[in-house]
Amino acid sequence: MERANTYVLFVTDAGLAAAANSFEWSAAENGAPPVVQATAHGEFTFRPTAAGPLGLTVRILDGGGAEQASL
Repeated sequence: MERANTYVLFVTDAGLAAAANSFEWSAAENGAPPVVQATAHGEFTFRPTAAGPLGLTVRILDGGGAEQASL
């Protein structure tokens, strides 16, 4: 809790990497609504506020904001 956690996504598929323009990260603690943040690169830092389960998803978006992949 209260410690910064940094998550990094490496896009190894050449076609997907070329299409990737931004990354939309969603972090949900203890089943609460997610905190959503967009980044220009595949890196996201999140500081949990409570102990418990953390759900993390990332969407890779193209220049028009269309989803290219989701993890």
